[in-house]
Amino acid sequence: ISDAAGPAATATFLAAANRHKVLAGLLAIVRGILESRRGRLVLITEDSASAAQWISAVTRSLPSPLAWAVSFTTFTSRPESHSALLTFATPDVAVPTYGNYRTIDLCRPDAVADVPLGDYERVVAELWVREDQIRLVESAPTDPPLSAGELDPFIRCALLFETFPVAMEWQEQDVLDGLEFAVRRSPAALMKPWDRVAGAVGEIGELQDVPRWSRLLREATDRHAPVPGPLVQLYVRTAVQAIVAGAVHASTWIPPLDVTTQRDLADAVFVPALWNHPSSQILEWLTQPANAGVREVALDLLAARIETPE
Repeated sequence: ISDAAGPAATATFLAAANRHKVLAGLLAIVRGILESRRGRLVLITEDSASAAQWISAVTRSLPSPLAWAVSFTTFTSRPESHSALLTFATPDVAVPTYGNYRTIDLCRPDAVADVPLGDYERVVAELWVREDQIRLVESAPTDPPLSAGELDPFIRCALLFETFPVAMEWQEQDVLDGLEFAVRRSPAALMKPWDRVAGAVGEIGELQDVPRWSRLLREATDRHAPVPGPLVQLYVRTAVQAIVAGAVHASTWIPPLDVTTQRDLADAVFVPALWNHPSSQILEWLTQPANAGVREVALDLLAARIETPE
């Protein structure tokens, strides 16, 4: 790609006609082709200079290994005869309706308005506004190279642990996807501040997928990641309540608890459960050696309640 289609020139091109939404839709289609390894696009643009800018926008929006997989032809009068992933033609070229390609008129602002966007396309298009997409793509893991199917988990991890100025409406599974990507593909991210993770959990308000939180927080804790205390406390309360309710197995991981937390759990959760609806699940959890502190406090409180019933 020539200097005329460098990052700054491409950012100007996208901003000039507010083409960021079109870029997002185009990236979503390209990502699908890369993931399925099937299909190609015939793209209608004003001229070859515009084609070069679109090529720059697409390839500079992807981590290098994926960008290298995007083959292209900047202009042809017979797009049906080419096999590149991106084949460009001008509006005066007659494009046959047959063939294993999709034709998109990029001169139209609504050209890809019907295309569902993933988080990656939405975020990278927003970052082009700030010319910050290069920092994003350069942060992608390289060993092994990032696949097209990993782009959404990657972007969720990046938004949880890096300072990208993009808003995200977090859902619990999005946060878990980002954490899982960090554990599996970017362990160094786990050692960075967890402020944005805590903020995302605050937006969600509660934890529901206890088994997945258990696995990921245990992995992060074992690696001595700076997991915020309030997040650990929220997980402990949620996990213990799920154990008592029989929603998860009694062997569900609980981190080491201080004396105050042991007493709070015994008083608020275990004693009422043992008093009203004792179950084998509760007894199994309390008899585990790691939970001896909670067991002793719960038994003391239960004994006191028996001696002085309400």
